[in-house]
Amino acid sequence: MLRNIPGEKILAGDLNLPGNLPSKLSGFRSLAAAATYPSWKEKIQFDYIMAKKGLIKNNKVAATLIKSTGRPIISDHIPIGVELKFQ
Repeated sequence: MLRNIPGEKILAGDLNLPGNLPSKLSGFRSLAAAATYPSWKEKIQFDYIMAKKGLIKNNKVAATLIKSTGRPIISDHIPIGVELKFQ
């Protein structure tokens, strides 16, 4: 679906896929690595912020992980965030 939309893309969300599966399936690369599940003892990354490989390879975007503070009360996932800088 994203292939049909022109321009550079960033994909973010709860993908419920561990390890490098999101990259293999989407062709996107993760901008931040952080365990996000379960919220009470994070062990696995299920939530991602990703960009097309060309954006990262060509240094068009850089990301800094924003660490989550505290525990979410209503979610079994820890939030993930990044500060993006476009070149």
